[in-house]
Amino acid sequence: MVISMKRSGEKDAGVSPVVGVMLMLVVTIIIAGIVSLTAAGFMDSTGTQTDEPQIEFVGLYTAGYTAATVSSIAKQTYQTEAAGLLFKVVGDKPVDLTKMKLYLASGQSSGGGGSVDLGYDDPVSTAYLPGGSSWNGRSQIILPPEYMRGYRIVMFGLSEDDPTIHNTIADPGDMFIVSCEYVNPSSPSLAIGLRKDDADGNTVISAGIGANGDAILTLVNAETGYVYVRHTLIESDMIATV
Repeated sequence: MVISMKRSGEKDAGVSPVVGVMLMLVVTIIIAGIVSLTAAGFMDSTGTQTDEPQIEFVGLYTAGYTAATVSSIAKQTYQTEAAGLLFKVVGDKPVDLTKMKLYLASGQSSGGGGSVDLGYDDPVSTAYLPGGSSWNGRSQIILPPEYMRGYRIVMFGLSEDDPTIHNTIADPGDMFIVSCEYVNPSSPSLAIGLRKDDADGNTVISAGIGANGDAILTLVNAETGYVYVRHTLIESDMIATV
């Protein structure tokens, strides 16, 4: 591109083509930089992966029981720990447990099946506990301890009288557990029961989930929809100790 200007009594004078190309290149670089910064700012404000805490699935914790030992407990509540889906906060950002939403869906191959979604504000049902409506319908299962009543998600690895067990913020390195209504480590395969009740204790939804490759769990941020964990449950996910 040549830019020329005429003056009276003078020859045409133009900008060198090489200089013109260099000017265009500089302008292009500046525009690209502005676009890049704008895009980065937009991504940071809308919740990208780097904005979200990172969580990993540890396993299906059975509070010390195995398929071989669960038969010895008959039906009773275990006194010290919750059993259920165990997660760990990794990376460098804390997790707001009140924003957690768990989805579980399973086919019929475990003899159960169904799907359920549970959040922080969906407390563990009392239906399977002594005196509950489904107490007589289950045997040899692991049931929630007293401190889980009124809660669904608690901090893991703390004693039941530790006031921080019900903290809503989990820091990096912390573990938290999404409690099940019951865990059955034996027949026909490792299975968990999940149930959501209304304010009157009536069942809204319930599901028996087998950890046999037929069930998928998904943990998401209920506000942003960000998926922290998606995992197919298998029997080797069962852990009796951590």
